[in-house]
Amino acid sequence: MELLDPQRFARGVFPRPDSLARILVRRLKSELRDELGANPDGTQRFARRVIVSIEVSTHDEREAHAKLARYAKLRRQTRDVETARTSADFVTLL
Repeated sequence: MELLDPQRFARGVFPRPDSLARILVRRLKSELRDELGANPDGTQRFARRVIVSIEVSTHDEREAHAKLARYAKLRRQTRDVETARTSADFVTLL
């Protein structure tokens, strides 16, 4: 954090809670290494994520997908843009 903001953070000095409250450090699982745990050689801590698409094969699955797509489209058309985006995004994630 010192590299990002040397005015707010200094090595060896514990940061003030109000300074930490305004900071978000995002780490990806692929970046985390197990240097102190079961694998002290620094290998990846978590298994590599493999994404596999699953084909929608039955009529019921296709119908459910079509209904969700229509619902998301209707939610995006609402007057409240923030609510529409959030609702549509939620449905799409499902």
